[in-house]
Amino acid sequence: MDESKQIAALKEFDTVNQKYNSYTILGYKMVGILFGIFTMLLALIPIQEFGFEDIRMIIISFLFFFMIHYMYYNYWQVVGIERHPLPLYQLLKELPINPSVICRDRAKKMFLFNIKLTAVFIAVQVFSSLVFLHELTIWNIVVPLVYGIAAYTISYLLVKIPVMC
Repeated sequence: MDESKQIAALKEFDTVNQKYNSYTILGYKMVGILFGIFTMLLALIPIQEFGFEDIRMIIISFLFFFMIHYMYYNYWQVVGIERHPLPLYQLLKELPINPSVICRDRAKKMFLFNIKLTAVFIAVQVFSSLVFLHELTIWNIVVPLVYGIAAYTISYLLVKIPVMC
């Protein structure tokens, strides 16, 4: 089976999965939105306001940022069968899809999500810095980029860890 047919079969599987596991997916989305709200509230504080002694706040904001990614990761990796969580890779083993196609598809979806989330984080940092401090530094862009790169790297490794990849 060529790769385009495998991707089409994977999309069909995802559509059916979203239909039958809509409550589980809704739960992941709601928790991810809550972490997103906390992250963006912390992003309203310009990075210039943090000193070296405030490293705990920076770590907490990164953990909130990472949890958004983790909820999105779970959205694409775990399904509920009869109210029991089941790793998606166990179900996908039965489909005629190459595991590398599955991993690339999931990594691509998480990468696009990460780009959007990092862009919003940068926009909020720049906006808050300009409005509250009337200045913009390179750190307002670098710190959200580092957050995005670190969160995507960890998420990508989570995709690669399952036995199928």
